[in-house]
Amino acid sequence: MFIQNRKELVRIRKNRSLFSVSLLALLVAILIAGCASSNKPSKEQTSTNQLDQVVVNIHSDGNYVFEDQAWMTSKEDVMKAKGFNQADVNGKDRLIAKGEFPLDESFNQLVIYNFEDDQLVSGEYLFSVADKERFTALSKELKILLSSSLEAPISNDLSLLDEAASAAQEGKHVMWEGKDKSNLRLNVLTTTNVGKMEYLLQIQSNSPRPAKKTLHS
Repeated sequence: MFIQNRKELVRIRKNRSLFSVSLLALLVAILIAGCASSNKPSKEQTSTNQLDQVVVNIHSDGNYVFEDQAWMTSKEDVMKAKGFNQADVNGKDRLIAKGEFPLDESFNQLVIYNFEDDQLVSGEYLFSVADKERFTALSKELKILLSSSLEAPISNDLSLLDEAASAAQEGKHVMWEGKDKSNLRLNVLTTTNVGKMEYLLQIQSNSPRPAKKTLHS
Protein backbone atom coordinates (compact mmCIF):
# COMPACT_ATOMS: atom_id res chain seq x y z
CA MET A 1 0.00 0.00 0.00
CA PHE A 2 2.88 2.35 0.83
CA ILE A 3 4.56 1.69 -2.53
CA GLN A 4 1.29 2.22 -4.40
CA ASN A 5 0.66 5.53 -2.61
CA ARG A 6 4.23 6.62 -3.32
CA LYS A 7 3.78 5.90 -7.04
CA GLU A 8 0.57 7.93 -7.09
CA LEU A 9 2.35 10.84 -5.38
CA VAL A 10 5.13 10.73 -7.99
CA ARG A 11 2.58 10.80 -10.82
CA ILE A 12 0.84 13.82 -9.29
CA ARG A 13 4.13 15.69 -8.79
CA LYS A 14 5.09 15.14 -12.43
CA ASN A 15 2.00 17.01 -13.51
CA ARG A 16 2.28 19.96 -11.11
CA SER A 17 4.79 21.88 -13.22
CA LEU A 18 2.66 21.57 -16.36
CA PHE A 19 -0.43 22.56 -14.39
CA SER A 20 1.28 25.63 -12.94
CA VAL A 21 2.28 26.89 -16.39
CA SER A 22 -1.17 26.10 -17.74
CA LEU A 23 -2.86 27.89 -14.85
CA LEU A 24 -0.92 31.08 -15.55
CA ALA A 25 -1.98 30.95 -19.20
CA LEU A 26 -5.51 30.14 -18.12
CA LEU A 27 -5.79 33.33 -16.07
CA VAL A 28 -4.44 35.41 -18.96
CA ALA A 29 -6.92 33.74 -21.27
CA ILE A 30 -9.79 34.60 -18.95
CA LEU A 31 -8.93 38.26 -19.25
CA ILE A 32 -8.97 37.91 -23.04
CA ALA A 33 -12.32 36.16 -23.00
CA GLY A 34 -13.78 38.65 -20.54
CA CYS A 35 -12.98 41.53 -22.87
CA ALA A 36 -14.77 39.90 -25.81
CA SER A 37 -18.50 40.42 -26.13
CA SER A 38 -20.93 37.89 -27.58
CA ASN A 39 -23.96 38.87 -29.61
CA LYS A 40 -25.33 35.36 -29.86
CA PRO A 41 -28.92 34.82 -28.68
CA SER A 42 -29.39 33.33 -25.24
CA LYS A 43 -29.27 29.54 -25.16
CA GLU A 44 -31.23 27.19 -22.96
CA GLN A 45 -29.78 25.99 -19.69
CA THR A 46 -27.35 23.10 -19.98
CA SER A 47 -28.21 19.44 -19.66
CA THR A 48 -25.85 16.50 -19.48
CA ASN A 49 -26.68 15.21 -22.95
CA GLN A 50 -25.60 18.57 -24.39
CA LEU A 51 -22.18 18.08 -22.81
CA ASP A 52 -21.64 14.51 -24.00
CA GLN A 53 -19.19 15.82 -26.59
CA VAL A 54 -16.83 16.77 -23.77
CA VAL A 55 -16.25 13.09 -22.99
CA VAL A 56 -16.00 12.18 -26.68
CA ASN A 57 -13.27 14.80 -27.08
CA ILE A 58 -11.16 13.81 -24.05
CA HIS A 59 -11.54 10.03 -23.61
CA SER A 60 -11.00 7.10 -25.95
CA ASP A 61 -10.49 3.40 -25.18
CA GLY A 62 -9.36 4.02 -21.61
CA ASN A 63 -6.90 6.77 -22.55
CA TYR A 64 -7.07 10.57 -22.47
CA VAL A 65 -7.02 12.49 -25.75
CA PHE A 66 -7.99 15.92 -26.99
CA GLU A 67 -10.15 17.13 -29.85
CA ASP A 68 -9.31 14.22 -32.20
CA GLN A 69 -5.71 15.48 -32.48
CA ALA A 70 -2.93 12.94 -31.94
CA TRP A 71 -0.50 13.74 -29.16
CA MET A 72 2.81 15.17 -30.45
CA THR A 73 1.14 16.71 -33.51
CA SER A 74 2.86 19.93 -34.60
CA LYS A 75 1.23 23.32 -34.01
CA GLU A 76 1.03 23.97 -37.74
CA ASP A 77 -0.80 20.68 -38.34
CA VAL A 78 -3.25 21.39 -35.52
CA MET A 79 -3.93 24.85 -36.96
CA LYS A 80 -4.63 23.36 -40.38
CA ALA A 81 -6.84 20.59 -39.01
CA LYS A 82 -8.90 22.96 -36.83
CA GLY A 83 -9.01 25.87 -39.29
CA PHE A 84 -7.16 28.26 -36.96
CA ASN A 85 -5.32 31.39 -38.06
CA GLN A 86 -2.60 33.56 -36.54
CA ALA A 87 -5.19 35.36 -34.41
CA ASP A 88 -5.58 32.12 -32.42
CA VAL A 89 -1.86 31.89 -31.63
CA ASN A 90 -1.02 32.86 -28.05
CA GLY A 91 2.74 32.87 -27.79
CA LYS A 92 5.05 30.20 -29.15
CA ASP A 93 3.51 27.24 -27.36
CA ARG A 94 -0.22 27.88 -27.21
CA LEU A 95 -3.35 28.10 -29.37
CA ILE A 96 -6.54 29.55 -27.90
CA ALA A 97 -9.99 29.48 -29.50
CA LYS A 98 -13.49 30.28 -28.28
CA GLY A 99 -15.43 27.24 -27.06
CA GLU A 100 -18.76 26.33 -28.60
CA PHE A 101 -20.47 23.97 -26.17
CA PRO A 102 -24.21 24.71 -25.82
CA LEU A 103 -24.04 26.60 -22.54
CA ASP A 104 -25.87 29.65 -21.29
CA GLU A 105 -24.33 32.79 -22.81
CA SER A 106 -23.19 33.95 -19.36
CA PHE A 107 -20.36 31.40 -19.59
CA ASN A 108 -17.05 32.30 -21.18
CA GLN A 109 -15.61 29.26 -22.95
CA LEU A 110 -12.09 28.67 -24.21
CA VAL A 111 -10.36 25.75 -25.93
CA ILE A 112 -6.59 25.74 -25.35
CA TYR A 113 -3.89 23.66 -27.06
CA ASN A 114 -0.49 23.51 -25.34
CA PHE A 115 2.76 22.57 -27.09
CA GLU A 116 6.30 21.69 -26.06
CA ASP A 117 9.01 21.69 -28.74
CA ASP A 118 6.26 22.20 -31.32
CA GLN A 119 4.43 19.05 -30.21
CA LEU A 120 0.92 18.89 -28.75
CA VAL A 121 1.25 17.77 -25.12
CA SER A 122 -2.02 18.89 -23.55
CA GLY A 123 -5.36 20.47 -24.25
CA GLU A 124 -7.98 22.03 -22.04
CA TYR A 125 -11.50 23.34 -21.86
CA LEU A 126 -12.07 26.36 -19.69
CA PHE A 127 -15.49 27.47 -18.49
CA SER A 128 -15.82 30.66 -16.43
CA VAL A 129 -18.85 32.41 -15.00
CA ALA A 130 -19.56 34.99 -12.31
CA ASP A 131 -22.88 33.45 -11.27
CA LYS A 132 -22.40 30.98 -8.41
CA GLU A 133 -25.64 29.08 -9.08
CA ARG A 134 -24.83 28.52 -12.74
CA PHE A 135 -21.34 27.35 -11.84
CA THR A 136 -22.80 24.94 -9.30
CA ALA A 137 -25.33 23.62 -11.82
CA LEU A 138 -22.67 23.02 -14.47
CA SER A 139 -20.42 21.28 -11.96
CA LYS A 140 -23.19 18.90 -10.87
CA GLU A 141 -24.06 18.09 -14.48
CA LEU A 142 -20.43 17.31 -15.22
CA LYS A 143 -20.23 15.12 -12.14
CA ILE A 144 -23.08 12.98 -13.47
CA LEU A 145 -21.54 12.81 -16.93
CA LEU A 146 -17.96 12.06 -15.90
CA SER A 147 -18.83 9.58 -13.16
CA SER A 148 -20.80 7.50 -15.66
CA SER A 149 -18.19 7.74 -18.42
CA LEU A 150 -14.71 7.59 -16.87
CA GLU A 151 -12.79 5.17 -14.71
CA ALA A 152 -12.25 5.84 -11.00
CA PRO A 153 -9.99 8.86 -10.32
CA ILE A 154 -6.49 8.35 -8.94
CA SER A 155 -6.61 11.59 -6.93
CA ASN A 156 -9.65 12.86 -5.00
CA ASP A 157 -13.14 12.13 -6.30
CA LEU A 158 -16.05 13.82 -8.03
CA SER A 159 -17.99 14.37 -4.82
CA LEU A 160 -16.18 17.70 -4.48
CA LEU A 161 -18.37 18.96 -7.36
CA ASP A 162 -21.39 18.70 -5.06
CA GLU A 163 -19.96 21.77 -3.31
CA ALA A 164 -18.13 23.17 -6.32
CA ALA A 165 -18.19 26.82 -5.25
CA SER A 166 -16.53 26.02 -1.92
CA ALA A 167 -14.08 23.66 -3.62
CA ALA A 168 -13.18 26.41 -6.09
CA GLN A 169 -12.25 28.72 -3.23
CA GLU A 170 -9.70 26.10 -2.19
CA GLY A 171 -8.50 25.32 -5.74
CA LYS A 172 -9.38 21.62 -5.58
CA HIS A 173 -8.97 19.08 -8.36
CA VAL A 174 -9.73 15.52 -9.46
CA MET A 175 -7.29 13.45 -11.55
CA TRP A 176 -7.60 10.33 -13.71
CA GLU A 177 -4.91 8.23 -15.42
CA GLY A 178 -5.23 6.39 -18.73
CA LYS A 179 -3.87 2.98 -19.67
CA ASP A 180 -1.09 4.68 -21.66
CA LYS A 181 -0.22 6.99 -18.72
CA SER A 182 -2.02 9.93 -20.26
CA ASN A 183 -4.04 11.77 -17.63
CA LEU A 184 -7.01 14.06 -17.13
CA ARG A 185 -7.25 16.77 -14.50
CA LEU A 186 -10.40 18.68 -13.55
CA ASN A 187 -9.73 21.88 -11.59
CA VAL A 188 -12.21 24.20 -9.91
CA LEU A 189 -10.82 27.65 -9.17
CA THR A 190 -11.68 31.30 -8.67
CA THR A 191 -10.12 34.43 -10.13
CA THR A 192 -10.85 38.14 -10.38
CA ASN A 193 -11.78 39.55 -13.77
CA VAL A 194 -12.26 43.34 -14.13
CA GLY A 195 -12.77 43.60 -10.37
CA LYS A 196 -15.36 40.82 -10.24
CA MET A 197 -14.84 37.31 -8.88
CA GLU A 198 -15.41 34.49 -11.35
CA TYR A 199 -15.64 30.73 -10.92
CA LEU A 200 -13.51 28.61 -13.23
CA LEU A 201 -13.85 24.99 -14.27
CA GLN A 202 -10.90 23.61 -16.19
CA ILE A 203 -10.78 20.18 -17.86
CA GLN A 204 -7.21 19.42 -18.92
CA SER A 205 -6.14 16.34 -20.88
CA ASN A 206 -2.40 15.58 -20.83
CA SER A 207 -0.33 13.35 -23.08
CA PRO A 208 1.67 10.43 -21.69
CA ARG A 209 4.98 11.80 -20.43
CA PRO A 210 8.02 10.19 -22.12
CA ALA A 211 9.80 7.56 -20.09
CA LYS A 212 13.06 8.67 -18.51
CA LYS A 213 16.18 7.31 -20.18
CA THR A 214 18.30 4.92 -18.18
CA LEU A 215 21.99 4.04 -18.46
CA HIS A 216 21.01 0.98 -20.51
CA SER A 217 18.65 2.79 -22.95
